[in-house]
Amino acid sequence: MPCGSSSSACCSGRVLSYGIGLSFFTIQIFGYGLVYIF
Repeated sequence: MPCGSSSSACCSGRVLSYGIGLSFFTIQIFGYGLVYIF
């Protein structure tokens, strides 16, 4: 579904899923960094 001005729910859902994916990605990077440091 395209993210248009009428489909604000789709837009917020996409932003939310993108934020969750980005947070998981940063957590993985920090985890690998800690494993590498220790």
